[in-house]
Amino acid sequence: MVVEIRLKDKKILSLLIVIFLICSGVSFFIGLKFENILPPTEKEEKTLEPHENIISLKRKIYFSQPQLVEHKGYFEVKAEGAASYLMNIGEPMLPVYTTVFTFPLGTRIANVTYNHSKVKTIEISKEIIFNPGFMLTNMGKNIIKEGKNNSVYNNDKLYPQEWWGYHIGNGILNRSQTVFLSLYSYPVRYSPAKNTLYYIENAEITIWYKKTNISFMPKTREYDMLIIAPSDFSSSLKPLVDHKKKIGVSSKIVTVEEIYNGTYFSAKGRDRPEKIKYFIKNAVENWGVSYVLLVGDKDKLPVRYRHIMFMSSPNRTVSQLTKPIATDLYYADIYDANGDFCSWDANHNGIYGEYNWEWNSDKVDFYPNVYLGRLPCKDKKEVSTVVAKIIKYERNTYNKRWFNNLIICAGDTHPLRNLVQFIFLLLPGIKWKDIAVKEGEYIGDRIAENLTGFDIKKLYASCYFPWGNKKPLTKRNIKREIENGGGFVLFTGHGSIDRWVTYKPLSLLLRPLLHGYTSRDVLSLKNKDKLPIVIIDACLCGAFDQGDCLAWDFVRSDNGGAVASFAYVTYSLMYFLRDYVLYDFNGYIDMQFFKSYMEGKDVAGELLVDILTAYLNNHPYLSSMSYHEIEGLELFGDPTLKIGGYPS
Repeated sequence: MVVEIRLKDKKILSLLIVIFLICSGVSFFIGLKFENILPPTEKEEKTLEPHENIISLKRKIYFSQPQLVEHKGYFEVKAEGAASYLMNIGEPMLPVYTTVFTFPLGTRIANVTYNHSKVKTIEISKEIIFNPGFMLTNMGKNIIKEGKNNSVYNNDKLYPQEWWGYHIGNGILNRSQTVFLSLYSYPVRYSPAKNTLYYIENAEITIWYKKTNISFMPKTREYDMLIIAPSDFSSSLKPLVDHKKKIGVSSKIVTVEEIYNGTYFSAKGRDRPEKIKYFIKNAVENWGVSYVLLVGDKDKLPVRYRHIMFMSSPNRTVSQLTKPIATDLYYADIYDANGDFCSWDANHNGIYGEYNWEWNSDKVDFYPNVYLGRLPCKDKKEVSTVVAKIIKYERNTYNKRWFNNLIICAGDTHPLRNLVQFIFLLLPGIKWKDIAVKEGEYIGDRIAENLTGFDIKKLYASCYFPWGNKKPLTKRNIKREIENGGGFVLFTGHGSIDRWVTYKPLSLLLRPLLHGYTSRDVLSLKNKDKLPIVIIDACLCGAFDQGDCLAWDFVRSDNGGAVASFAYVTYSLMYFLRDYVLYDFNGYIDMQFFKSYMEGKDVAGELLVDILTAYLNNHPYLSSMSYHEIEGLELFGDPTLKIGGYPS
């Protein structure tokens, strides 16, 4: 139940607060659902009577004046400091400012008010540019696009509808369970029919909240990491536990059989995945666990499948994307915004993580509450191989020169290579420059500009001869650079389960990169102890539930490969309109990966959580496409892995 206070009468409001404090049910708390609430109207007064149990937090935020940039018959709206842009397909692209507030677990948000400065206007002579669409990165075969949404552009109503909104989630920050309140400001709104922009310069935010006595976390941490595996893997995992103990990471192996039999905690849950999730919850609350390592493929350790109806618009469905897809985020997302168990099945129909699935949607928090990774080993040999790689990496990598190499493999992710894409050139305001961007190389260049302390090795499809730090993107060059050593390897392009591929510019005329970089190529690497962290920005390269996938092949390789990899279990998406590729989907995630690392997130599981939390905090509207990105990103590796290793 969501209650919104919109009362001018202070006496009535005071009475409501008294009732609020007497009642113990959480349904009296305001705005606790993972959704935007309607903000107060401009003319209403927003005050609450002081009370010792209600705390107020005020903050004033400032916005830069919008700058208009003419582009091929449209205006773009730029605003310094904006975290992202409204990117609904066919609708105006306008800046979004994000302000994130954090509170201890158990905090209840009573109300949020937003009082903005005087509204100013700018009359414009051209329309604001719209988002023409995005593309999938599964070998470039599927294209989704929309034209301009005339229902918005022929309307005199302001877009977006409100100046602000917020949502609340429960995640983990610096190993502490944390309530996130993400407030979104839309300081520029647009009336297309009136050719007018409306903007504000600042706003004052007041958050009314109450601390509760909810605290189910142990005062001491008995274990740092929980390792869940089938019993026949236990002996192979013991060297990892011993190694982690020596470096101060206390770990405990618990078998799936012990979980199902209720050895440590009573077995609760409707099926095996839910029993495992409840066990993780108990381990967090009783043992102080922050990290969880799942060991085993889908046959050894079950996966949860989520159900998302992938849509490009309400009336257009891409049928091949509607099948259930595995996600380990299910195991990490333990609590909802209230601190209650997040089952991912709010309607209790036995179908998990629904989004428009047969017109049903579940309430899912999405914020991870533990740092989680998976080693989808199918036998003890693979377990021993990966454990040995982790131990050697953490012992021997520190201060090695080869670690300071970043290898970027990229090209023109969405080249103009068929008639459908050429149709974009016929859309008003969309010209060659708009869609002829080499998206992968563009992302690589932006990462290289912001990453300090690394030697950048660019393997680009647009490069035909070695030039500076650029070399042609060939299998031979990929092999050579990885075997020379690199701390990170980024692949950005298209993918399937066992291969990655990208394209040369104008590949309507030129052939793509042979047949891609495949699992066979990965397993032939001989980089031995020079083990990178691999990031594969492409569809399905992490689909471990369908067999050995490219991302896992890097990690399970016994003569090199990688010590850990990040990849998508599902489809990966990318905008293709110039620099906007960086503001959502995999372009945003690629940038955030290295941004989080540069900010000090050098533990693998913490890095993944920081990426997902940043995505959730900075994107006000989560669509089915967003859910694919969030739930599909998987860490194949040890969540406590120290990137770059420990000093000797």
